[in-house]
Amino acid sequence: PLHPAKADFDVDLNGKKTLSLHGSLVLDKFFLNIMYMGGDETVKKDGRAPWRNMIDLVAQYDVHPRLSLALHGDTGFEKGDHMWAAGAFYARVKAADWLYLAGRWDGIYEKVPGKDPANAILILGADHVFSMTYTLELRPIGDGFSLRLEYRHDDSDRHQPLYFKRGFNADGSQRASATQNTLTVGITGWF
Repeated sequence: PLHPAKADFDVDLNGKKTLSLHGSLVLDKFFLNIMYMGGDETVKKDGRAPWRNMIDLVAQYDVHPRLSLALHGDTGFEKGDHMWAAGAFYARVKAADWLYLAGRWDGIYEKVPGKDPANAILILGADHVFSMTYTLELRPIGDGFSLRLEYRHDDSDRHQPLYFKRGFNADGSQRASATQNTLTVGITGWF
C-alpha cells in the first residue's frame, strides 16, 4: 500500500525495471565517470511504452594544484522524437590559500514531440535553458568555513519563459520572464 503522504513522483509508474551500467577511471590528476541508464520508464501512451536511454559523462582534470577544470555532459532519448542534451563546463582557481574564484557555464536543450509542455520531461516545454555562474569564495580560517558571493544569470526559451517576474497579467496569472539574475551571499561550515 502507498503511504498517503507520498507524491506521485515517488511511485514507479509502470512496475518495469531500469538497467544501469557505470564505469570510472581515476588517475593522479584526472577523473572520468560514465554511466548509461535505459529502461521502460514512461507511462504507456497510445498503447506503447518507449524505452528511455540516458548517457552521463563527468570528467575533471587538475591542470595545476591551483587550477581545476571539469566537464559534465548528459544526453537522452526515447521513441517518438523526444531527446535532450545538457552540458556544463567548470573552472576553479585557488588564487590564495584563503581565496577561490570559480565559473560555471551550463545549458540544456529538450526536443519535445509536438512542442506540447505536457510531454516535457525536464524543462516544462521550453526548448532550452542556459546559465552562467561566477563565485568568489573566502576561507578566512582555512578549511571548515566558507563565505561566498555568487552571481548567476539564467536564460530560457522566449516562447516558454520559465522565471517569475514581478506583477501579474490582466487575467491574474503570474508574469513570466525568459531571463533572471540572482546574487547570493552564503556562509557554509563543515567538519
